[in-house]
Amino acid sequence: MDHERFRHILVRARERTTADDYPKLPALRHETGLPAERCTGTGRRRLRCLTQVEMSLLMGRDTSATLYVRLERGQI
Repeated sequence: MDHERFRHILVRARERTTADDYPKLPALRHETGLPAERCTGTGRRRLRCLTQVEMSLLMGRDTSATLYVRLERGQI
């Protein structure tokens, strides 16, 4: 399998996905101790796409599970 192509597909798919598509995401974030509000950095900017951690949550993994990160890096 071409790992770089697979990584590119996953990254692009995640970048095209918005949190608005997943109404249960704030509750999942809250359950794992993350703030329900999706901001980052000191400027508190809103994120456009889902993060790798949020993808892991949606896959049924907790935030310490690195399954999605490893998938995106081609390590699985």
